[in-house]
Parts: sequence; structure tokens; C-alpha cells
Amino acid sequence: MAHLHLLLMEHFLDSQIFEKRQTYTAISRCSNWNNVKIKSLSKEAFTVDKSMIKEYERLEAKVS
Repeated sequence: MAHLHLLLMEHFLDSQIFEKRQTYTAISRCSNWNNVKIKSLSKEAFTVDKSMIKEYERLEAKVS
């Protein structure tokens, strides 16, 4: 399986985003976080799965 890695990525995390759920996938292709440039940022660019927040909180409680 081939993997694509980008040396530099400029990303708009706002209304210009092509699909809310693809942000992580797109950013994860950059080989170094220092090479990720976020040109704009807006909460509307993200979809949060409420069940995942509950699961995170449940797991966090087990660690404490």
C-alpha cells in the first residue's frame, strides 16, 4: 500500500473546506507538523461526534 506524504501543506479550516470529516486525513499527510500552515480557522469547519466526546470522557475517567 502506497502512502502519500507532503512536505508542506497550507490548509483553510473554514467554509472553504471540501468536507468537514476530511480535515484530519488531509493534515495527517504532512510529514512534519512544523510544515503545516493553517491559513484560516473557523469552528464551522468541524463536525464533532458527541458520542466520541462521551467515550473520551469515559476513558479519561479510567486513567485518573
